[in-house]
Amino acid sequence: FLKFGTYANKNTGSSFYRHCLYISNAKKLMAAGYGAGYNMQGEHQEELYNFQSIMVPLQKGEEIEEYYTCGWGHYAIFVLTNLGNLYATGYNGLGQLGLGDKTNRQIFTKVPISNVVWFKPSHGITHYDHCAAVTADGSLYTWGHGGDGALGHGNTTTLTTPTKVTGGDIAGKTITKCFTFSNYGNTFVIDSDRNVYATGYNGYGQLGLGHDTKQTTFKQIVSGRKADSIEGPFSDHRRAIFLIDGEDLYATGHNAWGALGQGDTVHRSTFTKVPGIAVDQITLAGHTSNNVIVKQKDGTLRVWGYQSQGDLGIGSVSGTAKSPTSPTGGMSDVKKVLSHDNYPTTYVLKNDGSIWATGYNGYGQLGVGTNDRSTTFKKIHMDDNLFFKDISVFGADSGTQLLAVDDNNDLWGCGYNGQFSLGMGEDRYNHVTVLTKLRT
Repeated sequence: FLKFGTYANKNTGSSFYRHCLYISNAKKLMAAGYGAGYNMQGEHQEELYNFQSIMVPLQKGEEIEEYYTCGWGHYAIFVLTNLGNLYATGYNGLGQLGLGDKTNRQIFTKVPISNVVWFKPSHGITHYDHCAAVTADGSLYTWGHGGDGALGHGNTTTLTTPTKVTGGDIAGKTITKCFTFSNYGNTFVIDSDRNVYATGYNGYGQLGLGHDTKQTTFKQIVSGRKADSIEGPFSDHRRAIFLIDGEDLYATGHNAWGALGQGDTVHRSTFTKVPGIAVDQITLAGHTSNNVIVKQKDGTLRVWGYQSQGDLGIGSVSGTAKSPTSPTGGMSDVKKVLSHDNYPTTYVLKNDGSIWATGYNGYGQLGVGTNDRSTTFKKIHMDDNLFFKDISVFGADSGTQLLAVDDNNDLWGCGYNGQFSLGMGEDRYNHVTVLTKLRT
């Protein structure tokens, strides 16, 4: 084990149907589980019982630096290499793979774009996904589903190859980062001066432009707010979008369940500061949940929005918190936090190597030895001699898995184990309610 995809820290697509991934010390993409008919080791090799290296046709001296997943009902995987090359496999019904056609792939194929330094595929509950990439010269390229103007080319055309964006307010700008969101899609970018621009669906003011009119070219957000990152859930069109500027957090868009953290349920069309937050990391769950969990600079948690499974950890199964609040009993010394999917479970990795969880537990995702849901954070069952240094979450809907890595680089997991998703050999449907060492 070397690392999980760093995108999971930002909740930009760790979900993938019955399928877990990591990057090995040899810079190989490792996978276990089921490829849903689109992508694994090729035709008739759809189920991997144990973690195996997936073939990517790399050049000599080329190594995998990052992986990404795309889609919730129709799936694709991308890898980005140290040479700035992008490879793709999986579902391609709307040209999401960027390969010049709409033909699905079962093996990784090089995308015709070079010198990529930042990449983001969208991730929604339908197959209407699109992609954006920034190259070393500061150019932005987009492709895939364009029905809501999310590609920023002045139209709603779907594109099957990476196409440079030249118009709108980003004309002549040096772009450094891009962020895509699916299901009534939209796209945000940040330039070298940290200015923010947006295009696409805007029915609840998600673009931060001061109105709710759809855009087909990139427009600068009205406040002129600077940003380091943009975050949003993989959800339907009822979406809130979050802007991170240093340690300040701003929100705009849909607010029927208090996700904007303003103490009310009024939608916003401009980015408004969330009070009392010094953000270090934000995580958001899936498409029918609007929970917001923030790790602050001091290592404490603040939570708000809508929960359906006890995933906010505030002592109740469902309901809303319209303003930032602390979980029941508090939560401190946090290293990393992740919340995930339609039946949300929220996980906390502490600096002391322990893991805590709250929320849905139908397949033992909480790792406490039962299938009982929790409404407050509980420590996962573990040997006190173990020290976990990283966590990630995979799966879709209710069938999700926690993966954890200890300081010996051993991989552990619990939760849903259908289609061999935990890589435990022939043990296909015995779900795991306590952390168990996996075969890698």
